[in-house]
Amino acid sequence: MEEMMEPSTHNNLKKRLSKIVFESSLIIFSVLLALVLNEYIGKMKADKEKARALQMIKIELNENMQILNRWIPYHEQVIENFNTAIKNFNSDKVTDDSRMFILKLMPNGVIQEMVSRSAWEALQQSSSRVSLDIETTFVLAKAYRLQELSVETTILNFINIMNDRESMKPNNLRETLYLMRSSFQELMAQEKNLVFVYQQTLDELSKSE
Repeated sequence: MEEMMEPSTHNNLKKRLSKIVFESSLIIFSVLLALVLNEYIGKMKADKEKARALQMIKIELNENMQILNRWIPYHEQVIENFNTAIKNFNSDKVTDDSRMFILKLMPNGVIQEMVSRSAWEALQQSSSRVSLDIETTFVLAKAYRLQELSVETTILNFINIMNDRESMKPNNLRETLYLMRSSFQELMAQEKNLVFVYQQTLDELSKSE
C-alpha cells in the first residue's frame, strides 16, 4: 500500500514545487516588468519635459532676436540725434535741466522692452528633472552669458549715467553727450552681434532635434 502511495506523493510534491517555481517566476517577471515600465515612463516624461524646455528656450531666443531687430533702427536714429546735438552744441543755450535735454534726443527712452532669460533660468532651476547634453548646454550658456555681459550691462550703464548727478550737471553736458553717444554705438554693435549669436544658437538647436 505504501509503495503505491509513494509515486502519488512524489507527483504531488513535484506539482507543488512546479507551482511555487511558476508563481515565483511570475512575481519576479511582474516586478521586472514594472521596473522596466517605470523606467520607460520616466524616460518618456523626461524627454517630454526636455522637449518642452527647449521649445520655450527657442521661443524666448526668437522673441529676443525680434526685440533687438526693433531696437537697432531706433538706436541708429538716436545716435544721429546725438551727433546733431554735439555738432550744434552751444553751452550758452544749455538749460538747467540736462536730463530733459538728453531725453529729447531719445524720445522713446533707451529701450521700450527688455530681452528676457526667464526660460533659461527656469531650465537651470529644473536641471534635476531636465537633462541636456553638454553641447546644447554649452551653446545656450554662451548665448545667454553674452546677452548678460553685453546689452544688459550696457543698458544698466545708461541708467547709471542718467542717475549720476555729475553727468547731469549743465557744465558737464557736452562730455555726457559724447559718453551717451559712445554707449549707444557700443550697444548697437552688441545688438547686431547678439542677433547673429541668437540665430546660430537656434540653428544648433534645430540640428540637435
